[in-house]
Amino acid sequence: MIVTIVHAALPAAGAQLASQLVRLRAGHGRDVVQLDADRTRGGGLSEELERLLARHR
Repeated sequence: MIVTIVHAALPAAGAQLASQLVRLRAGHGRDVVQLDADRTRGGGLSEELERLLARHR
């Protein structure tokens, strides 16, 4: 399952919602990955994906 949360007006609210969903899914025994691709927090999507790949090789 892939879930995308986009909320340009309140990015902190979107991040909080995403974190809650990740905890719920993980709590039910699912493998989850949370990827924050917000450019205002530094980095971009490609950098986040590279870090993720490095952790799971």
